[in-house]
Amino acid sequence: MRTQSIAVVGFAAAALFLGDELLALVALASAVGPYLVLQSRRRDRTAQIEKQIDGWLLALANALKATPSLGEALASSVTLTQAPLSEEIETTLKELALGSPMDEALMALAGRVDSPTLWGAVATLQVSRNTGGDVPRILEETASTLREMERLEAVVRTKTADGRSQAQVLAFMPFFVVAAIHFMDPNWLTPLTENATGILIIAASTALWLAGFIVARKVLNVDV
Repeated sequence: MRTQSIAVVGFAAAALFLGDELLALVALASAVGPYLVLQSRRRDRTAQIEKQIDGWLLALANALKATPSLGEALASSVTLTQAPLSEEIETTLKELALGSPMDEALMALAGRVDSPTLWGAVATLQVSRNTGGDVPRILEETASTLREMERLEAVVRTKTADGRSQAQVLAFMPFFVVAAIHFMDPNWLTPLTENATGILIIAASTALWLAGFIVARKVLNVDV
């Protein structure tokens, strides 16, 4: 996919150099669009899993009260957990059935989801298990902490929702402006591609747009 993206970006640069701004815009959208869609779906799936972690920890804690075996407790908790987290736990159970050590299987679970929340939950489970602590009680306290963190994150998201919407509008506005200008007068932007000064202006504008987009994301990305 990386090679295809590089090829499309090269095609867009060639189209821009030849003076076809709309074709260059379409090519860039074709290169960036699939990546953004995949990343968006991955983020949505991770967000769904993070909302299920506290409930899963409670189910696991209750299962450990009935059986001392973590493997059996995992198998019991998966029946009380919905997808997509249940799918990941089922994969972990399959790895355990194939002989994978418990610690490695849990680390693989956290690695697949790649969620800081799940990494923390797995680390807590491993430490409490290896040190001989009261695992069910620790898991219940961890679940309670995660619920409180989720509440605080919801408050932060509500407070920054307007800013994120404005940042998204400003991020995509240049593309709509270029497309509208090209639709009204295809030759209006042509002088920008006919000399070094115009190309420098395009490069500087793109760099400023990208810098502003990155800064806006960092400002609005409040970590609880």
